[in-house]
Parts: sequence; C-alpha cells; structure tokens
Amino acid sequence: EFVSPQTVREIELANVVCALLDIEKVSILDDFYKLGGNSILALKLSNKINLQVKQILQAKTIFSMAKMEPRKKQLQNYQVKIKEKIELSFAQERLWFIDQFEEDSSAYNVPIILTLRTNTSRKKIEEALVKIVERHEVLRTLIIYGYPVIQPEKLKILHQSIDAKEFVEQRFNLEEALPIKVNIYNDQLMISIHHIAFDGWSTEILLKELNDLYH
Repeated sequence: EFVSPQTVREIELANVVCALLDIEKVSILDDFYKLGGNSILALKLSNKINLQVKQILQAKTIFSMAKMEPRKKQLQNYQVKIKEKIELSFAQERLWFIDQFEEDSSAYNVPIILTLRTNTSRKKIEEALVKIVERHEVLRTLIIYGYPVIQPEKLKILHQSIDAKEFVEQRFNLEEALPIKVNIYNDQLMISIHHIAFDGWSTEILLKELNDLYH
C-alpha cells in the first residue's frame, strides 16, 4: 500500500530519502533498509534530518521517523568545521555506527589501570595527561552526525571512589564528550579510551609519553 507523505515533516523526510536512495517517490510506510538503505546512507540521513542513527534504525519508516523528536543538538556550532570535510576512517565509521545502536558498547573501551607509588605527584600526573590530550587531536575529537570535530576543551580529570571495572565499563557519548576518561583516586590511576580514538598508536606509546612528561 502506497501512502503519500502529508505533514511538512513527512514531506521533508520523503524528499531526503528519495534523494539519498535515488528514487522518484516513497511511501511513508516503506522500510528504509528494504528500499536499499545501509549504514553509510543511515549516517547521511541522520545528518540531514536531525535524528540519531539509532532512531532511524528503530523507526525504519518515514511515518515513524516523523513522529520522533529531532535532536536538540544543532549543527550551528560545528558547521564551519564539518564543511572542512574531515572524514572518519572506515574502521572509525564502523565503530561509530556500532556505538549508535548498541545499548552496551563498552567492549570497545580500552582500559589502562595503574597503581601509583606513594611518592608519585598526582598533580604532575594530571598535568602530563592534560598535555597528552592537548597534543593528540584524536583524543579531543567528538563525532557529530558521523563527522569528526576537533574540540579545544581540556581533559577533565575525575576524583571519584569507583571500582575499576565499573569505571572502564562506562559508556562513552562520542557526540558530547571526549573519547577519553581519567579517574585518579587514592593510589589508582584509571584511564579509559574508546577504540575509535585509540587506533594507530599503542598503550605503550601513551605510557611512554606520560612518563616523559612526568619527568
């Protein structure tokens, strides 16, 4: 059964879907994926209609998408940087897509847990970690609508009494927070980095930089 779009939002969505899939018309009850949609097109659709990929996966049809609340986060603050057309690598795109629809994506968190010596300066450790994040843009990059956007913000270090396992299993919000978390409490230094930002350079390199900057 073909059902034409009626509302302003349905018409808007139908136009975008038709353009993406290179088709002349679409029923608001048609399944986006059965029409030829895929993960790459879902990313592009997300960018154009102001919905998360996860919402698109759940909705599938224009009828359902039109009923969803558009994302509150707008592109205004990121348009200039996104227009630079920095692209995610294939591996990063895959990880970001998985993050969008998997409820528990902590499997892609890379943990580093260290026990600090009594005479270790916590202040110097924190300063070194902040410098490392400043040095590596990938650790200051958000993924907005599937595009990497480098942020100027500094690493915020936590000082919470939390179990190491619980800490490293915390999910990252790659669209709103840096892909690295650090918690220092008593003699425990806990670092969790999302694999999307930890590709191409190893834990050993990070620890060497930490050691060099500390000393």
